[in-house]
Amino acid sequence: MTRKVFVLATVLCAGLAAGCGGGDGGAGLADDTALEITSDQLAQMVLALEQFGPEYGGFTPESDNGLVTLDAAAEDDFDEVQERSDLQNSRWASGFEVYYSGESGGVSFAGSNVQLFADAEGAEAYFKDSEAELTEDLGRTVDGVTMTKIEFADVDIAGAHEAMSGWFEASVQREDGSTEVFWATGTVFRRGRLLGAVAMFAQGIDDLEEKRLQGKVESLAPAMNERIGSVLSASAPIPAPDAAAGQ
Repeated sequence: MTRKVFVLATVLCAGLAAGCGGGDGGAGLADDTALEITSDQLAQMVLALEQFGPEYGGFTPESDNGLVTLDAAAEDDFDEVQERSDLQNSRWASGFEVYYSGESGGVSFAGSNVQLFADAEGAEAYFKDSEAELTEDLGRTVDGVTMTKIEFADVDIAGAHEAMSGWFEASVQREDGSTEVFWATGTVFRRGRLLGAVAMFAQGIDDLEEKRLQGKVESLAPAMNERIGSVLSASAPIPAPDAAAGQ
């Protein structure tokens, strides 16, 4: 259940872009993603665990880390059928995700993912996908998970065409009838036909810690974008995170 809430953080943050219009669409910014991008390259673009900080050194990789299929990309959304349609209409091609789980100061999950589209227009369309969908998700319950609060803010990332930061709260109903409140933050950016996302998920943290984690995620997104740029321009392969194979 908790991982579903975490994955929803990255899905919803992508939708948040529609509500805030982060950036000017990268007018005048060159696109270095037009050439062929392989699955091996996608694996090199996600963040390694050590980039999140030493306090998360005890976290372990999720078993399903790795290449993402269309079915997997759609299944964690509140509306799986609609999400699958959105991905197909935006000419989604592939994705790669690496998430880590553990316990440190209330944080339970941290990770990143990258999504590849057939062209930059498709990636832009998905990035700006339907503010109405986001509004519909607020207050909606799926599998015992209810979105109770969503906020967003502009963020600038050098070399990215668009970027967005968002955070949300969700309540989860347990089998015994009790409920727990979870919090997550994520930053999503578009670089040509690639979308990158970094997110963290926590429980029982105060406002000060929320702001700290939001700042951490917002600082990691530019690092991920730089990593993507290095992968695209590298003459030799850049090592993928050890967790990329789900080991």
